[in-house]
Amino acid sequence: MANPGLARMVAMALPKPYRLLIAALAATAMAQVSAARAADDLPQSLSGPAEVRDGQTLGVADHAVRLAGIDGPDPAQTCRWSGRTIPCGTIAGDALRDLITGAEVRCRIIGGTADRLIGTCQADGFDIGGNMVYTGWAVTAPDGPERYRETQAQAKAARRGLWRGEFVMPEDWRAGKRLP
Repeated sequence: MANPGLARMVAMALPKPYRLLIAALAATAMAQVSAARAADDLPQSLSGPAEVRDGQTLGVADHAVRLAGIDGPDPAQTCRWSGRTIPCGTIAGDALRDLITGAEVRCRIIGGTADRLIGTCQADGFDIGGNMVYTGWAVTAPDGPERYRETQAQAKAARRGLWRGEFVMPEDWRAGKRLP
């Protein structure tokens, strides 16, 4: 183990700009080690019965798992169909519930934090995120896979789910934008 007293004496002998640079480099290295440890602490997969938390988040094995590659409407988000206001955030949650009810859900965790994991999940072998995009109750996230973009184009052309009327993209809704 290094002698902390000796390291401090050596560091203090350096000019101040070098001491600041070394301190910044040490802080960056510690942050990277901490992030790597946090990522190592995340489960690699989860399975079991699931519950819907919102139109893009499941509860699986006592963890919140946000479905990777999609963006769903907030529970309070509304849409407009034929001049009527529709609770599309609630309907999106119901659509997700329909996909998982009675199914064994398996999620491969690809990131996130201990509070909210990010994963690709399947219900009885079917891609849950892809099905949400297919039904039109979620849109493809900016970092979503190309196959979701193709599926979204089909849902939009068929006017399924959100695409049936007017809506604000979920990301814009969270930023405060609303339908006029």
